Amino acid sequence: MGIFRKIKQTKALHAIEYSIILALVMAGIIIAGPYVIRSWNANLKGWDDSIQDSLQDPLLGAPPSSAPLEGCEAGNWVDQFCGAGSVDPCTGNTISCSAQEMLQIQSYSPGGCQCAIVPSPPPSIRCQLDPSCCEYIEGLCGVAGGCPNGQRHYIETCGGNPPTDVCGYVDPPGSNNFTAGASDPLCVFQCQIPPSKITAPTPYYGDVCTDDETGLFFDTPYVYVPDGGCTAAKCEIQCAPGAVVVGIPGTSCTCPPEKQGVDATGCPVGFVNQGACPPGQAVFCCMP
Repeated sequence: MGIFRKIKQTKALHAIEYSIILALVMAGIIIAGPYVIRSWNANLKGWDDSIQDSLQDPLLGAPPSSAPLEGCEAGNWVDQFCGAGSVDPCTGNTISCSAQEMLQIQSYSPGGCQCAIVPSPPPSIRCQLDPSCCEYIEGLCGVAGGCPNGQRHYIETCGGNPPTDVCGYVDPPGSNNFTAGASDPLCVFQCQIPPSKITAPTPYYGDVCTDDETGLFFDTPYVYVPDGGCTAAKCEIQCAPGAVVVGIPGTSCTCPPEKQGVDATGCPVGFVNQGACPPGQAVFCCMP
């Protein structure tokens, strides 16, 4: 019985000890907890401040790529040609400008000294957009392109500016040598005189209709119309009063049938023989 009593006493002591230890641990947690949390929050705040500072601090500029070389003096940039190209004397690279860019070259004294600048030589050739450098997209001729007869329409773009519509001629084609108002040989359209206008007797023909030889879209043959019969078409020639149109469309003018005799003396009274009618008609024509 004594043995069992001792075991029970030992177990009771252990339980009391564990309870005391657990109570001390809980008390430590309760007492130290706010300090731990405060310390953790302070660390978080420090990290946040570091991040904000890194975002707000200005970035330091990169050091210059090339250090100046004593005694090597750079000159001014000098314009060369639009759309030109050249070889960099230091690197051997070819620099090519677009049609809207000006090739510029910067000289150094003494010549070529810039190639000794380290770690890399400064550029001595460059391309710059320039309002005097233009490129042209070819359009239609004359009225069809919204230009006067003989001139060609182009879309002009200079130095990166918005494109504009212009009329004139680029010579040679494909270059940027544009002359406003100049005639393109391929855009000069005319009324084509038919053979009958040249060979037939002149009394059968009158005047060209007003403005019919301007504003042409292409070379156009003359067409004959009755006296006072002008239309909106181009290259119309009126027959003389009393004469009639031959063909559809009119290819010539002649006397009306009632005024045609069978020989040189067959003209009606009051009419005068004017000579042979247009080729292919074996009669003579009589006109008042």
